[in-house]
Amino acid sequence: MMRSLEPRKKCMVGFLVVVLLIMGVWLVLQNREIEIRFDENGGLIVPDKPWYEGNIQYMKKVADLETRLLEMEKQDNFGGATPQETFDAFVEALKAGDTELASRYFVINDQKNELRELAKLSDEQLSDYLEMLMLGNNFSCNDGLGWCELYGTYQEKNVLIARFMYIEQAKVWKMESL
Repeated sequence: MMRSLEPRKKCMVGFLVVVLLIMGVWLVLQNREIEIRFDENGGLIVPDKPWYEGNIQYMKKVADLETRLLEMEKQDNFGGATPQETFDAFVEALKAGDTELASRYFVINDQKNELRELAKLSDEQLSDYLEMLMLGNNFSCNDGLGWCELYGTYQEKNVLIARFMYIEQAKVWKMESL
């Protein structure tokens, strides 16, 4: 009779180990925060709610994601007190050939993309790019709404050179697009 209980005990212990492993994996998955990632257009990627996660837990993670993103923006203080300062610093970084520094003057969600694009430019293309940027001479701003655009004249036409936005968290102007 003692022998018939041993296989049952082994089976029960094995079952408990499997249950504990499943619960451990579930807890680890529940407590993972959402990674801050952006798509190719600079949009924040918020993944769909996983099947194993409750609505409240998922909404807490999304709120945490927004808080972490705001904190990142607050700490990303590369930019000027005016759009002109930001633009001048960006141009100086490009003139020095520092594409990594130049990319830091863009809004946080576009920095990696801009770094990739700027790093692709040959010396000749960079020179042409800088020449195009130097056309910018007319800022049109709406400080109340936190945006500003830089225009230049090219072939007797007014063309948009860059768009800026004020980042309230860091108190700096950043480039949104070129």
